[in-house]
Amino acid sequence: KKTIKKFFMIKILLINLGCKISIFKLLIKNNYFIYEFNKNNNISIILKINGVFISNGPGNPLNYKKKFYLILFFMFIKIPILSICLGYQIISILNKYNFYKLKNGHHGVNHPIINKNNKKLIINSQNHNFNIKKKK
Repeated sequence: KKTIKKFFMIKILLINLGCKISIFKLLIKNNYFIYEFNKNNNISIILKINGVFISNGPGNPLNYKKKFYLILFFMFIKIPILSICLGYQIISILNKYNFYKLKNGHHGVNHPIINKNNKKLIINSQNHNFNIKKKK
């Protein structure tokens, strides 16, 4: 039964840059099967996945240059990529956007966000020090 369920799940390769356990739980809860990237992965894993997820993590995006070639490879072969936080910053840099360090980073667990679709207010947590500049 687990094999049948796994067959129908969306399979993603997680490039873990410091992912919190809650993100793993959320992906699993929403029926994603996760292959976590590591140095022992076989190239055949690419044939099994539906997409790539690049996680959040700490620090300057330029500290992760070793991952740039891997991510560029997935961009080149046009595998769908979802990225958040640090992953988003890396994708932006690889797409020739510039980034900058914020004078005062956004930190805390009480940032109000309004959902423009349903007008609901939610409170989220933020912890980042870098931002992406608009292309001119």
